[in-house]
Amino acid sequence: MRNRILAAFAALAAGLMVAACGGGGGGAGATGPTTVSGAAVKGPVAGGLVTVQNAGNGAILGTTTTSLAGTYSLQITFSGDVVVTISGGTYTDEITGDPTPLNQLKTVLSVSSGSVTATLSPLTYLAYVIGGPNSTSFNTVAANLATQFGLGSTNIVTSVPLVSGTLNDYGRVLRAVSQYVRDRQLGGSPTFSVNELIALQMGNTATFASLQPNFTTAFLTANGGTITFAFDGSTLTVGGAGGGGGSCAVTVDGSGTVTTGSPPMTLPFTLPPTKVCVTGLGAASCNAGNSTLNSIAAAGAVSGTGYSLTYNYSYSSDCTGALYTVAYVP
Repeated sequence: MRNRILAAFAALAAGLMVAACGGGGGGAGATGPTTVSGAAVKGPVAGGLVTVQNAGNGAILGTTTTSLAGTYSLQITFSGDVVVTISGGTYTDEITGDPTPLNQLKTVLSVSSGSVTATLSPLTYLAYVIGGPNSTSFNTVAANLATQFGLGSTNIVTSVPLVSGTLNDYGRVLRAVSQYVRDRQLGGSPTFSVNELIALQMGNTATFASLQPNFTTAFLTANGGTITFAFDGSTLTVGGAGGGGGSCAVTVDGSGTVTTGSPPMTLPFTLPPTKVCVTGLGAASCNAGNSTLNSIAAAGAVSGTGYSLTYNYSYSSDCTGALYTVAYVP
């Protein structure tokens, strides 16, 4: 869970998806065969490597490559939770029309036998970042994200976003994500709003005042029409990991470069200081010597294709002004 907390700081700023780590998956066993098929859409992703893994131990169950249309299909023999990942490949950006390399997208599902559909998109990746590789928690988060992004009861894993031609609502949201990143990334300043990046990727922040109008503007720019978004939440709860009475704050800032566009250009960016309050600590030593705080601080996103970044951390016993709270509970 803790790897997901700080991994949000870089992915959308760079315009590329960053892998995040998580806890174990559901029960596992041999069965099948199961046909896993679907599409990878950040714009349809052509030539990407699709890997299906046992969510519990990471064992690879099967691989294939996406078609020019971003579709894939493969058979596995397994029962339990799986993580489907696409890495590499290229897509045509929904807004710029530029061919763009993809880093990674993920989704999670439970399989037993027969046929299952697994769409991989920025929204399924967000659900993985928040909910982890357990299908139950992932599905809960995915349903919540669909609601917050105005998609109602749309299942973001089994539904396919249409991002060109006759768009569906799912496709319009992905176009808006692309427009939002472009607005924040290239809108006259390479300095990004960490508040908004966390809110968009995590769905957990106390400060939505800037995200909601800016994402709404991006949606209208990309699609026209009218829409209202309702992002909410301020506390990310981590179960089975704490329950003490201490609390500390971790403040994170950073800087790096991102290479984007065609022809490619490299731009510097900064991540302004962002404060996170951590509650339920067994010990209230608010410094890098606190194992929980140190683990959270060390779990930031790492450099990836097209960008580099460096984080700085500071610690305090004062949680005043924290952007959101990570609550450790028994």
